[in-house]
Amino acid sequence: VLKLEKRLGRYLTEDEVGHHIDLDKLNNEDTNLIECGAKEHMALHRQLNEIVSKLIKANIIKFNATERKYYTTGIYNSGS
Repeated sequence: VLKLEKRLGRYLTEDEVGHHIDLDKLNNEDTNLIECGAKEHMALHRQLNEIVSKLIKANIIKFNATERKYYTTGIYNSGS
């Protein structure tokens, strides 16, 4: 958040949060951070959930119940 505030030239307001575009909270590169309100932030995460749901239905993402882990398939295979 500090890098985002520095880029903005101001502190985030009480109503704002920093959103990590790639969902990696350790990636604080300028290109990975946007400021948004709480409602917009929730909407962004809802969008991601909808996309992930479509990827699961398309068998691009699968869930291994034994290992309790999600993984990607085919050309999208992340190897983890």
